[in-house]
Amino acid sequence: MMKAVPMIFNTETVKALLDGRKTVTRRPTKKEVTYSENGGFCCDGYMFGIGFTYKETMKNFVNSKHAPCKVGDLIWVRETFCHQPCANAPELTVYKSGYPQLELSRYESIMSESEIKWTRSIHMPRWASRLTLRVTDVRIERVQDITQEQAKKEGIRYHWLYNEWGGLEAHPYSRPNASIWRWYKQAVTAFERLWNSIYSNWDENPYVWVIEFEVIRKNIDQVIEEVSA
Repeated sequence: MMKAVPMIFNTETVKALLDGRKTVTRRPTKKEVTYSENGGFCCDGYMFGIGFTYKETMKNFVNSKHAPCKVGDLIWVRETFCHQPCANAPELTVYKSGYPQLELSRYESIMSESEIKWTRSIHMPRWASRLTLRVTDVRIERVQDITQEQAKKEGIRYHWLYNEWGGLEAHPYSRPNASIWRWYKQAVTAFERLWNSIYSNWDENPYVWVIEFEVIRKNIDQVIEEVSA
């Protein structure tokens, strides 16, 4: 049965989703995961069975309750946004991933910058979500197993002038709404730095969930309604 799963994305990764650069996300496992060639994956005191191949062994674990989602499930994106009454637009909703160049320009006549009161992504209600991700693959692997191609699919940008990768990790001295990005020679290095800026455990090489998806620019309930029709 298809599930609808909420998932938080920061402003820069939402931009990558909108640009079509991001088609995969890696998320930490909620509990420690270990692997044994004799018993397969183990989590929370349970072993999930060895298969004839590693792929089958991994499938046994992916099909467990510990996986955040399954192939075919829908993820509704939680992002930073603003929804508040305005004199000329009582139902105005602005998303920070498009601010100020995209979103505010559409509403500058009815909302000034000082009026915007951002709501953190964790507090975004389901009705306000505008992006839905249809899961096409779920697997588990060590975070350091990421390849150059997979790092690019994480949304890492290419800087044609410097011939470097990055564009998702801001310098500490970046100004609000005018970020200065860090760039690296390899996409994997850029992803490593980005991961450490969030989780600080790259060197521990933990197991992570790898979720691939296609992006649908619609609210989750609209997508479900269309699927059910």
